[in-house]
Amino acid sequence: LLHSDYIEVEEGKKYFNSNTRVICFYDSNKTYISGLNTNEYTNPFTIPAGVKYVRIVYNKNDTKVLCEGDSLIDPNASFGDYKLSFNNENFKNLIKETSAGDVCTTGKNILIFGDSITATASMNDDGSNYKEVTTNWPTYTKQSLKVTGFKNFGRAGATYRYRSDVEFRQSMTNQVQLAIDNNVEADIIVFSAGTNDWEANMGSFDSAMSKTTLDDLDITKTYEAIRWCFWKIKEHYPNAICFVATPIQRADVEPFYKIIEAIIKMAERYNFIVIPAHSESGIIRDFETQGKPGRWLYDGLHPGEDGKKMMGKLYTRVILNSLQNY
Repeated sequence: LLHSDYIEVEEGKKYFNSNTRVICFYDSNKTYISGLNTNEYTNPFTIPAGVKYVRIVYNKNDTKVLCEGDSLIDPNASFGDYKLSFNNENFKNLIKETSAGDVCTTGKNILIFGDSITATASMNDDGSNYKEVTTNWPTYTKQSLKVTGFKNFGRAGATYRYRSDVEFRQSMTNQVQLAIDNNVEADIIVFSAGTNDWEANMGSFDSAMSKTTLDDLDITKTYEAIRWCFWKIKEHYPNAICFVATPIQRADVEPFYKIIEAIIKMAERYNFIVIPAHSESGIIRDFETQGKPGRWLYDGLHPGEDGKKMMGKLYTRVILNSLQNY
């Protein structure tokens, strides 16, 4: 994809675009206001009130350009060759090749919850002394998305269901409450856990959905703990775009299909977008060895650096594809 730099436009004026995937509107401080995708605008389109700049995204090989007025300036311009013709001097030399994330996610804040396959930071139980200390898939997804804010409450050993014998952040419900208590801003939220839940104390979807309040939920049961997390997040972050990943395959056991089913059912109920890590991360049990390095996992469970990068690409792809539709 190609995207433009900040192009100065006039509020209330009509412009014409062709083959555009995304148009993003910014104020005079270059702060994102809103955006339109291919299905949300017609040509010519009018610049909304308060907008001073736009950035536009195209396929690399598309032709035609942003125009003033109702007619194309140069219908033969080639984006793929970076040869663009503009009447307005301010439009020249503004197109460059980069990640679509620079348009879709710049200025946004991402909040992450998860286990050892997700964790990157250390912190106190009250959220203080937050420090990035290791890499995982969020490290590479963060780089690709170019988000402004990043907080990862993931902790090794974490499970959705509450257990009384574990450390504070090893319960996903505590991770969620900690983010809320610390007033963490979030435009994008990602849950990525489940491999430590196994398939004990699952409960059931029907039983979980029969509870009428958050306090009624028994978070020692997996279905009810997942519901608590998703319900709580949707209550406190109504405008965030939420994602949940299924656990990746591991060397010692077949994928936890009951856990995967629980995650997907609750995701559908609470409008979370599913990241199918168990089937699309590229990590396959047959090529991994318990306790030893395999193709992507260094010990049959945890990704090595190449595995982390590969997982990061999956999360980035799903997030970007979803954000371009908002």
